[in-house]
Amino acid sequence: MNVKVASKSATVAWSPLQQRPGLLAAATVSGADAFSAPSMDIFSVDLSSAGRDMAVLGSVPIDDRVERLSWGTKGVADGQFRSGLIAGGMVDGTVAVWDAEKILTGAGAGATVLLDRQQHAGPVKGCQFNPHSTHLLATGSVRAELAIWDLTNPTSPSVFKPEARSKQADDVSHLAWNCNFQHILATTAYDGVTVVWDLKVKRPVIAISDTNRRISRCSSVAWNP
Repeated sequence: MNVKVASKSATVAWSPLQQRPGLLAAATVSGADAFSAPSMDIFSVDLSSAGRDMAVLGSVPIDDRVERLSWGTKGVADGQFRSGLIAGGMVDGTVAVWDAEKILTGAGAGATVLLDRQQHAGPVKGCQFNPHSTHLLATGSVRAELAIWDLTNPTSPSVFKPEARSKQADDVSHLAWNCNFQHILATTAYDGVTVVWDLKVKRPVIAISDTNRRISRCSSVAWNP
């Protein structure tokens, strides 16, 4: 049963804000209607309100369609970015970062974009903020490429790429930071191989796959807990 709906083909990210948990960022996804202009919207998921349609609290046009979206708390504690940062991995290999508060206050497209850099050679299917070190962002793309972004200064970030190659031969389809250890990251790929990285030693430490080939493609990865 649908409780709340929005008419949009999008990739989404829930708000991590304790004071405003019922917010949902939605960016026009790859494969959406080619005749509609891509946009980044922030919806209010208010279950106490009448009607099924979610209210749009803020919206800005974006340059391209988004493959993966992540909403992090960088800057919330010190007030630099009151509603955190939203990062998107784009179809063309670009990584973009928006100031969520400025989207909510209607500051306009030019004022909301903090970063717009083509870092990867193809679609960015992995994109996630580190839940422990909130200034760190991981992105993954074609040919098992992995990048770690230091967004201490989001407009001029530094980017680290592990020199060691993983056993993944295909494009990264998803990635996830470990819930307990800030330096551990998992990436999975369309060749069915999932790799765990230890970023303290800057290399992969284990590769997991189904030796019986019952699982030929992986599209998502998650940690428990």
